[in-house]
Amino acid sequence: MSFATTKSIEGINARNKDLIQEVLTLYPEKTTKRRAKHLNVYGAGRSVSGVKSNLKSILGVMTIGGCAYADSKSVVWRPIKDMLHISYGPVRCGQYSWGRGATITPARLYRYVRDIPVYVRIPEKDIVFGGNKKLVKLIDELRKEKGEIAAQQNLLSTEPPRLPPRAKKERK
Repeated sequence: MSFATTKSIEGINARNKDLIQEVLTLYPEKTTKRRAKHLNVYGAGRSVSGVKSNLKSILGVMTIGGCAYADSKSVVWRPIKDMLHISYGPVRCGQYSWGRGATITPARLYRYVRDIPVYVRIPEKDIVFGGNKKLVKLIDELRKEKGEIAAQQNLLSTEPPRLPPRAKKERK
């Protein structure tokens, strides 16, 4: 049933239900059961669509909607190559801004080793209530090895992270 030949609302709804079933057959059984709650055909006369959208996202499954943080990070921070970038917050927000690490080649890895981000997995609860100890610990560990570091926080917090002061380098 093609869209061009379908004229009635019932025909369009039937076609959409078929498309949803076709998409769901591509997933494993467990994922199909979970994702079926997210897909539905709008029914006229109903006040709600029946789609469950306030559920936790499943890593590895693309979800609709973008993230302003991910977009701005890829435009503003990614071109800066002479420092190590730390994404501070839930991993999901930071992962969309750097593309697929699985596609990186050894030559590209060597050339762009500083382009690979570092994530601090900090739950939303810790971000809202501070949670800076994990970030400070990571910065202390990385500063010994890498030098300049930029930390980007991807969720607003009641209190911005208190970063440790930079160690002064001795001049020879």
